[in-house]
Amino acid sequence: MIFKSLKHFFRDFAENRELIIKLSINDFKRTYTETFIGAAWVILHPLLLTLIFMLVFGFGFRSHAPIGEIPFVVWLLCGLFSWSFFSETTTSNTNIFKQYSFLLKKVNFRLSIIPIIKVISNTMLHGIYIIMLFGVLLAYQIPLTIYSLQLIYYFFAMFVLLLAVSWLFSSLYLILPDTRPIVTVLMRIGFFATPIFWRIDTINPSYQFLFKLNPMYYILQGYRDSIIFHQPFWHDMSMTLYFWGFTIVTLAISIYVFTKLRPQMVDLI
Repeated sequence: MIFKSLKHFFRDFAENRELIIKLSINDFKRTYTETFIGAAWVILHPLLLTLIFMLVFGFGFRSHAPIGEIPFVVWLLCGLFSWSFFSETTTSNTNIFKQYSFLLKKVNFRLSIIPIIKVISNTMLHGIYIIMLFGVLLAYQIPLTIYSLQLIYYFFAMFVLLLAVSWLFSSLYLILPDTRPIVTVLMRIGFFATPIFWRIDTINPSYQFLFKLNPMYYILQGYRDSIIFHQPFWHDMSMTLYFWGFTIVTLAISIYVFTKLRPQMVDLI
C-alpha cells in the first residue's frame, strides 16, 4: 500500500510539475512583496545576515573551525544555512493545508502536491544563501573543489526529508492544532541539539550517538564535508544508511497518515 501510494505521489508531481512551479513562484513572491522593502529583501536579508556573522565571528571572536586555518564563520554558516532552510520550511509547512484551503475544494485537485509548494518556494531563498556562502569562501580565499558538487546530493537528501516531515505535520495539524506549537518547540530544541554553533567532538564519546540520531546532523556534516573537509559522501556509510532508513520510514508514515486523512480534509478545514 505504501509503495503504491508513493508511486501515485510521484506521478502527481510529474503530471502537475508546471502547476507546482507556478504556485511555488507565487508563494515566494507573496512572501516578500508584502514587505516594505519588497523583493530587495530577498537579497538584503541573507546578505546582512552573512555580513553580521562575518563581523562577529570573523573579526570579533576570531574563532576557528577544528581544521587549522579555516575560519569559524565558514564552518558555522555551512551548518546554519542548512538548518535554517529545514527549520523554517518545516514550521511554515505545518499549516500549509489551511493556507491553501481554497485548493482543497477544487475538483480533482491533487492535495499531495501542496506541501511541496513551500519547500520549492524556500529552496529559492536557500539558493541565495548558498551563493552568499560561496561569497564568504571567496572573501577568505578558500577555493571550491570537486567535493563542493556534493551539495547537490545533500540538498536532495534534505529535500526528501522535508517532504516527509511536511506531509506528516501538515496532515496531523488538521486533527491536532497543537501540532504547530509542538513543531516550533521541536525546532528550537533541535537548534541547540544540532552541532551548529558547537562541535560534536566536545561531547563525551559515549553520548555522541544520541546527537547523531538527529537526521539533520547528517545534512550539516555533509555540507561541511563538501565545502571544508573535502570528504566524499560515501566515507561514512553507516550514517548514510541510517539517514535514508530514517527518511524512508518517516516518508512511509507520513504517506499513511495523509492517505487516511485525505477523504476528510475538506471537512477538517
